Amino acid sequence: MKYKEDTKIRGIFTGSRGLLRTRGRGDFQPEALANPLLRQDCASPLPLQGRSEEGAEASSFFFFVLHAIKTHYIALCWFVVVLSLCLIQQIYMIRFFSLVIPAMLYLIPACYLRRLPVSVKTTDIFLGILGCVFFVLPFVLIKVVVMKGTFVSPPGMYILTVLMLNALPEELFFRGYLQESLGNRPWTVALVSAMFTLCHSGRFLVGGDITPLLTFFPSLMMGWLYLKTSNVLPAVLFHFVANLAFTSMR
Repeated sequence: MKYKEDTKIRGIFTGSRGLLRTRGRGDFQPEALANPLLRQDCASPLPLQGRSEEGAEASSFFFFVLHAIKTHYIALCWFVVVLSLCLIQQIYMIRFFSLVIPAMLYLIPACYLRRLPVSVKTTDIFLGILGCVFFVLPFVLIKVVVMKGTFVSPPGMYILTVLMLNALPEELFFRGYLQESLGNRPWTVALVSAMFTLCHSGRFLVGGDITPLLTFFPSLMMGWLYLKTSNVLPAVLFHFVANLAFTSMR
């Protein structure tokens, strides 16, 4: 009798109904039953037998998206809040939000991260400088040589504002918090860059100006810098130089 009960229990978990299929060595893993989306490498929440490869891939992606939303809903909620404030500030030009938004971008990473991803490393700073040379410098040369533009030296207060109210808080939030929370992988670089672009798209939504949408491409570079270093300083350096170059060219 005991043997039959053990067999019945074992059958439930090991494949008679396909509820849970373990891979590799070992038997049933309790954490996989508690949350079948927790680890895709040790459990498959649905049986794949009899499905096409395309259907299996679509199912895996679907459960991956659900798992990402469930795991990272706090970060996604904060992004929605920041996105709303950014669009309101850009559309209605509420100056008060120009101080509220950077303050939030500082506080959110400080509250949710165990350690702020900020460290002064020569190799990381050098990588940020290389990013400026290969991405920002060509833009400046094209603007000056081909388009006959001029460079207007910005005032010191504007430089400080760009650093403290734009580059540093935005990189702490988008790269240090969002990209890190979502896993800091190549696909998160593209995802966070799209989120970054949405937060700058106010003029596009109102007047159809596509210039804010171009922020997606430098954001890819900033995300790549963080992906390689796990340090926001190279991304901050690139962001700071790119902002100054873009706003100082006439």
